[in-house]
Amino acid sequence: MRMKVRQALLSAVAALSQLASSKSPIQPSAESARQNAFLIFNSVHSAMRQWGSSLHHNGMSLIPATIPRGTALYHGSAFNSTPIAPEWLAFEMEHAENFARSRPYGIWPNVSTHHDHRPRPMFDQDNAQRRLKNTPLAEENSKTIRGYFHTFLTTRPLHLLYVDGSSAGNTYLGTLDTQDYILRLLDPAEDNPFADYQRARELCALVTSWGYDGIIRMEIGFEIIWCDFSEGKGLETRSVVRSKGLEASEKWDPKKGREGVWRWARAAGERYDGIGGGRVKLDFSRMVSPLWYPVDVRNPDEKRAKEGLPRLVGMTREEREVVMGRVGAVAKAGGKGNGEGVDWQGVVDMVVARYSERLGYMASEEVEAGRFVEEVFAATNSYVEYPSAPGDVTVLNGGEGFAQECQRCAEQYLLPLEWKRASGDWTEEDEMLHAVISSVTQRICQTLFDVRTELESLQPGIVFGVASGDINDTERATMQKAVEQGRGMVRNLTAELRWTTWKKCRGCAANEVCFVAMWPFGRVSDHYEPSCFWHDNYWDLKVPTDPPGGGD
Repeated sequence: MRMKVRQALLSAVAALSQLASSKSPIQPSAESARQNAFLIFNSVHSAMRQWGSSLHHNGMSLIPATIPRGTALYHGSAFNSTPIAPEWLAFEMEHAENFARSRPYGIWPNVSTHHDHRPRPMFDQDNAQRRLKNTPLAEENSKTIRGYFHTFLTTRPLHLLYVDGSSAGNTYLGTLDTQDYILRLLDPAEDNPFADYQRARELCALVTSWGYDGIIRMEIGFEIIWCDFSEGKGLETRSVVRSKGLEASEKWDPKKGREGVWRWARAAGERYDGIGGGRVKLDFSRMVSPLWYPVDVRNPDEKRAKEGLPRLVGMTREEREVVMGRVGAVAKAGGKGNGEGVDWQGVVDMVVARYSERLGYMASEEVEAGRFVEEVFAATNSYVEYPSAPGDVTVLNGGEGFAQECQRCAEQYLLPLEWKRASGDWTEEDEMLHAVISSVTQRICQTLFDVRTELESLQPGIVFGVASGDINDTERATMQKAVEQGRGMVRNLTAELRWTTWKKCRGCAANEVCFVAMWPFGRVSDHYEPSCFWHDNYWDLKVPTDPPGGGD
């Protein structure tokens, strides 16, 4: 008997092992997309936008992108020759100028790449930065290390892979997760955020095998890792300008460097809402994200998890291989960012434009009860079919609530895509983004109609009398209680949405910049509470000597 039981157990174990080994790879699904709807919605809204990508700095999306022919790109270095290895290009002149400035012997960092000349971040863990190594890039007798400003022009459409978030941020916070854990397939134990040149070489080897020319990332400004500067590869040099040197009697003034940083930050701020000029076209219909899949994207740091910052450290290697394979398959299938897919960012923009100010207004304690009631009804009236005559039927539809009205509200900005959805051009990614936006708008509309239901549960005289003030004290107290309940619902909604529009400065002076922490500059407080900074108090450029440590 015991032998039979033992044999049965062994057979069961063998069967389970076989089942595990034959388990199908994870698949992208609309259900997974809906579960991550708020994260994906914000990813689309912030793509190629400095402001949102700085706040939602742990990007999770990889999107094919195209840069049109005739686009100017810039590079700053200590060399007047065209790079021969993967190097960094800037979209803004001020970005590259920071690396093209001449310096005295001994000031230039000990690296030969544009990208690693940069200072280290102040908004990283405990505001820590890595020590800068001051080793010259010229002969020992040189008085000045001359900088050079290179201007390139694209000679054809460039095909690149855009990695969203603050993906050029060399931090331990998760800014490099998609590059290191998805594209490079590193294990978290191998994490070295500062090995950026090695990262660039490995990424170039991978993405060029898929047909891309390079990668777009973001720090304080957007940049390109350009993989091949050989003639005929898509770039031509239009000019190389030698920067001003230091006179023999002239002393190095660090304040001049700060002037350059100020201009650099101001230029980045001009791209808060987009790169501008049609310089980058994103193909959201071929966007790939771990958020499409049933995988663990929880941040092990509880504080950052509550802030809605995902991580990929919980994914298995097999899961990461599946996502990487999908990125490659999309590229090889021809989706290299021709911009001919659905303009999902435009759809998201319509939703945010309609509701951002309205929800922020309703969530504010400064909005009195009458104004709150007016705003709720104004936001929902267009979807409500009122009775044909007073007293015919109730707008509550006989106790059914606002189900139909809520549906009309939620689908408002998806209706124009019905023809596209029925066509053969609708991709799997389109379907998931449709599910994402539908989930978000459903949540918004449901909240608004729930608040309206709460208000309409009161006596009609209270609801319609509050705006004119024609109610007594008891009725006013009843209305105030209902308004506070409704305001609480709206605040819960805004906490879920986490739209970056609510953190923008409400107007800065001409000599100020609305500053949010952007790699490699900024304090922790600048991330949580962006504010206006003026020219003379903008930067504290002290360089701590300790390497990055624990959390902020």
